[in-house]
Amino acid sequence: MAFDSSSGSLTWKTVLPKEERAFQLFSKPIVSGNNIFLGSADKNVYCLDLKSGDVKWKVELDDWVRSSPVVMDGKLIVATCVGTAYAIQLTGKQPEIVWKSKASTHGIYADLREYNGSLYVSSSDYYLVSLNPTNGEINWKTSIFESLVDEHGNRILADLTGGGPDYQAGTTIADGIVYFGSPRFVYAVDVETGKEVWKFETRGQICGAPAVANGKVFFGQQGGTNFFYCVDAKTGSLEWKKPLKWIWASPNVKDGKVYMAAVELNPPFGGQPKPKLLIVCKLMSCL
Repeated sequence: MAFDSSSGSLTWKTVLPKEERAFQLFSKPIVSGNNIFLGSADKNVYCLDLKSGDVKWKVELDDWVRSSPVVMDGKLIVATCVGTAYAIQLTGKQPEIVWKSKASTHGIYADLREYNGSLYVSSSDYYLVSLNPTNGEINWKTSIFESLVDEHGNRILADLTGGGPDYQAGTTIADGIVYFGSPRFVYAVDVETGKEVWKFETRGQICGAPAVANGKVFFGQQGGTNFFYCVDAKTGSLEWKKPLKWIWASPNVKDGKVYMAAVELNPPFGGQPKPKLLIVCKLMSCL
């Protein structure tokens, strides 16, 4: 659906095919030029007209698509729930798959990120992977939980505490550093080398992509404590923390304030945590 940003009135609505086996049907859509791109649980990636919502084309891939794609150098980069990344050429008369890469042995659910000509993928086997968008080759990969690795970045020994297969936190990239969460840590990693800059441990799962602004990193957690954190972007040192309930979604920063959606921590027996409130904090000290 598309809505007028000023009035909230519905501009258009497009119904795409149903997939009854999937609880979540689509990836987050992205806009590029006059097109909207989104993946689906029917194994297709769709291109819709931005003004009308009409389907221009679709390309079938090898599995469901839940991570948001990116557009780079005239190509749409898409990842699937079996760990395959695809590049679809957009500049010809018809879309064409120009490369296919096994980016992970596990599903990719987190949104893809582009930064300075490279592609970054966070996969559900707890690796952050840097891909070459020209041919899909892996530049480097780094484990996003404590482990011993070989010279290729493959794990030899690891001890995973917490988390689960629903992990799908996104990444945020700023000033040459990629920030992302895991079942227990927030990491800062150099985008050129994949080397860890710092890590910050929490007791819960980091579900949303951290927000980065004014030299600070903002993130919440779920499943552990109810703290929301602000840390220094360069060092990871704590600036402040506040008890603001569990945070599942990514926070956002705008005009000197950080916005986050929280959930109720103690639902009725047998129930699920409920959306609770929108919290707005000043960046210097949370109110």
